[in-house]
Amino acid sequence: MRKEYDVLIVGGGPGGLTAAIYAGRAELKTLLIEKSGYGGRITETAEVKNYPGVELDSGNHLMETFKKHAEDAESVELKRTTVTKVQPVEDGFIVSTKRRGDFTAKTVILDLGTVPRELNISGEKEFVGQGVSYCATCDAEFFKDQEIFVVGAGDQAIEESEYLAKFAKKINIVVLHDGGILDCNEVAAKNIKNNPKVSFIWNSTLAENQRRRKS
Repeated sequence: MRKEYDVLIVGGGPGGLTAAIYAGRAELKTLLIEKSGYGGRITETAEVKNYPGVELDSGNHLMETFKKHAEDAESVELKRTTVTKVQPVEDGFIVSTKRRGDFTAKTVILDLGTVPRELNISGEKEFVGQGVSYCATCDAEFFKDQEIFVVGAGDQAIEESEYLAKFAKKINIVVLHDGGILDCNEVAAKNIKNNPKVSFIWNSTLAENQRRRKS
């Protein structure tokens, strides 16, 4: 027989763990399934300074406290496996997994998270959290008074470059297209081109990340 739950949460990022904490406080029989590591992408962040009530912590340690908080509830279980299918049935859902079989639940919460679009170049994975970042609002202050490179010419890249310019001393935007051509909206393009801190490297791509050697 399938094991039955009141709540089944797919994904163990901050949202999924928070849902498990709330479900546990409501004494609902809850299962949280995570396919890899608990905590999601924030675990790659070396320093977290913008979470309410936490002046300074690592993303990994902060998520360990989330996980422990969720596990403290007697009605909450955490399992590591991959969900392969969620099927609605008359009285809820059947959730199938790769290695743990099937479960039934009255409610399913999906905390699927996000995955950054990677360039798959040398040094990218090695320096994540140590100079390579995928979130300007998360990490901008770490680049204060530094020269940085932004790859891309779409809305997100250009608007986040505008935000980063408040912190960095210089921003180089690497653009695949010929000179003057950006993929972002016209307002963002006009603003970024008029920003004195910003320069463009046209008709180019990034080939490798290296740590700068101190002279």
